[in-house]
Amino acid sequence: MKSFLVWVVQIECNYLYLCAEKLWQMERTLSFTGHRPEKIKGYTSHPQEVEARVREALAEAVKMFYRHGYRRFMTGMADGVDLWAADEIIRLREEGVMSEAEIVAVVPFRGHHRTTNTPALYQRVSDAATERVFICEEYHHNCYTLRNDYLVDNASALIAYCEGTPGGTKYTLQRARRQGLTIFDIVNPGMF
Repeated sequence: MKSFLVWVVQIECNYLYLCAEKLWQMERTLSFTGHRPEKIKGYTSHPQEVEARVREALAEAVKMFYRHGYRRFMTGMADGVDLWAADEIIRLREEGVMSEAEIVAVVPFRGHHRTTNTPALYQRVSDAATERVFICEEYHHNCYTLRNDYLVDNASALIAYCEGTPGGTKYTLQRARRQGLTIFDIVNPGMF
């Protein structure tokens, strides 16, 4: 009987340790949400200028959170803001500005890479990721929502680029607000 109790206590201690580790990890984990390029105002007429402006804002926001102890950055791997944010982290890591930054690629389904309009950038981010999470084995109608839920449920902060249009970005931002995440919206700067 005594060895059984020791075993149960060991399991409970391991479980508590894993829960504490997850909570500690969440405290220093940030997610991104934002529009695909074609949904960003001005992108279709001035793509390079708009992308450069958004990337600059993302880099500044990421550096601010990094200075406050954030080390894990989760990207949903969508074209536009998700991949640009991760690429800026890669650049900042290479420059030595954020040498401890980790990228977590949260992929909605296996084979998602075939849906991208920027395959080289997608591959660069995927290769640089310290961790990959596949939400679903294959595509189904709810996999993007499940991916967005994962981004919110496993972080304590969110950097958003939301112009207010309906869709996944707005959904993710609203969910993050309901769950009390620290939010920095690049379009409407300020902490929420």
